[in-house]
Amino acid sequence: MIGTFANCSGGKTLWNTALSGEENYEGMVKDWSPPQNPMDITHYGWIVEIDPLDPKSTPKKHTALGRFAHENAAMTIGRSGRVVVYSGDDSNDQCVYKFVSDGTFKRDAGKQNSQLLEKGTLYVADFGSGKWVPLDIEKTPALQEKFSSQAEVLFNTRDAAKLAKGTPMDRPELPK
Repeated sequence: MIGTFANCSGGKTLWNTALSGEENYEGMVKDWSPPQNPMDITHYGWIVEIDPLDPKSTPKKHTALGRFAHENAAMTIGRSGRVVVYSGDDSNDQCVYKFVSDGTFKRDAGKQNSQLLEKGTLYVADFGSGKWVPLDIEKTPALQEKFSSQAEVLFNTRDAAKLAKGTPMDRPELPK
């Protein structure tokens, strides 16, 4: 991992580690271009998992949860036993997301459950239809018009959400 930056609200995992959202990182640095800045903007905008009880642990970025200005990461177990993580994009006219793991949570697996955040489906909320639209290049044909791989979809989550007709929100964390 190449550091973590612009961390904001996150959440607690079911296996007692912490998730932190890299939020609004774009505006934190005046000039992202090399050689003025050795930091690479593409390394930021992810959910980062940290084990605050193990100083020898290595933080992990969970790219399957998409790249955007993550505000919070609320985790639960779905009826199917899969891990579900909800997160909002803390920028104007952006969306609300849900990640559902492929595998199921096993209480006795402890921190090994972290692997559940590596494979699954990221969805964007379409509040007009009341549905969650998969940001999956195989399941949502509109994504195939702009992206050639699932990695591109996750890296460009905001663009993918717009193509999938996700409902734009006014910064989900801010009450009006």
